[in-house]
Amino acid sequence: MAGQTEICKTSANADSQLQGREQYLNEIIVELDPIVEAESKHGPVFRRELFDVAYATYRSIEDNHSKASDIVIDRRGNKFLREKITLLDIYGKERKVRIQADGKCIKYNGQPCMSKRVWAYKCIQSLGQAYNCGEDLCPFNFGVHIIQTEAKDCFKVEDMTAKAGIWAEEWKKSEIYSRLTAFLEEHAGKRMQRVDKILCFGLGCFRTELGRETKRPYVQHLAACLVRDIIARQQGGETPKIYAQDPNYGPTGIAYIKAQFDMETLDDPEGFKALDGNTFVLCVAPNVPVRQIAFGMTHEFGGPAGLFCNSIQSEGLECNGKSCDIRSGSFTPYSLCESSPALWKYKQESTWMEYDDGSEEDCFGDVGVYLKQRG
Repeated sequence: MAGQTEICKTSANADSQLQGREQYLNEIIVELDPIVEAESKHGPVFRRELFDVAYATYRSIEDNHSKASDIVIDRRGNKFLREKITLLDIYGKERKVRIQADGKCIKYNGQPCMSKRVWAYKCIQSLGQAYNCGEDLCPFNFGVHIIQTEAKDCFKVEDMTAKAGIWAEEWKKSEIYSRLTAFLEEHAGKRMQRVDKILCFGLGCFRTELGRETKRPYVQHLAACLVRDIIARQQGGETPKIYAQDPNYGPTGIAYIKAQFDMETLDDPEGFKALDGNTFVLCVAPNVPVRQIAFGMTHEFGGPAGLFCNSIQSEGLECNGKSCDIRSGSFTPYSLCESSPALWKYKQESTWMEYDDGSEEDCFGDVGVYLKQRG
């Protein structure tokens, strides 16, 4: 009975802590005004100056593997690097930040797994939420992600081969294919900024289940090829190379993407590092704020040469002054790739088209293609 009583006490304490955490979160007001003001004074939160400092720190950590003596453990058993790292906040000020150590081996769903260091990106909405939490306002940071120690391929090439031809034909007959083709043929190589490379983010890998969850990323990769082919034909010169960054690509996926689409895969954050004013960016519902990062890293050029993404419908300030409600499932910010005032301005200055294929193939949803005009 003593043991059972102890368990009940522990459970009650956990419930109390959870309720306290919910109450705390529900009291957080998202403050976007100071974040937008910082952008107007210092530049986009995802500007290259901040990225370069984070990237140098990241490379130093990865190149000098941590020893046991370099790690400290907190009361909950979490491991952190002993030495704090230096990052820049949205004001360009240095911040000393403690980050978790990676390499911790655990069992997850019965499978051997380990923690792996990953980049963490805070969009203006997340920074607005962090503003009242006393957190450092560093848009580029690091966390850990649990991965299987023995990576397994999520699909078989022979399964894909049977469906790929059908999907390609359906893609060519779709309304969005026709609209995208006509739009690019009208503007590429003319009013549009020259494109030297195409960078894809979060298009997704393929699955053994050959339904929508596999057709969707397959068609999105085909869309990148269509963009490349039309731009190459319209602007002349060397054909733009396509690069794709997605942590879900496995060994088979990487080989398949290279053979099927002639794309080179990149590890995070190498795709972001490669961004410049002559880059065409393609991303559809990614789980990081690609649109804000893409503009921030290229703002000195007026943004990327082109952006094929979820449609830009506003300045992204809808959550300003609002709080979280985790019990109702609504948590601010509301999506993982929000818009921003800079993106809204980019749209107004671009040549663009928008289309929602949700009632048709639903391989993209409500998306837009935005082309920067030549200066």
